Amino acid sequence: MSAPVRLRVVSPGLATTVQDRGRLGYEHLGVMINGALDTRAALWANRLVGNGDGAAVL
Repeated sequence: MSAPVRLRVVSPGLATTVQDRGRLGYEHLGVMINGALDTRAALWANRLVGNGDGAAVL
């Protein structure tokens, strides 16, 4: 197995955000789930580049 590849974003766009799967299981504490709006696209983006399904996306 090869070492993980790291990516450094040098100059993100003005509207670039980091999105993940959200905060599941904390709704009873008043924490919103949030996460990526298009979860299917986030899942496939991670699969296309070899990341785990739960990795954050830009």
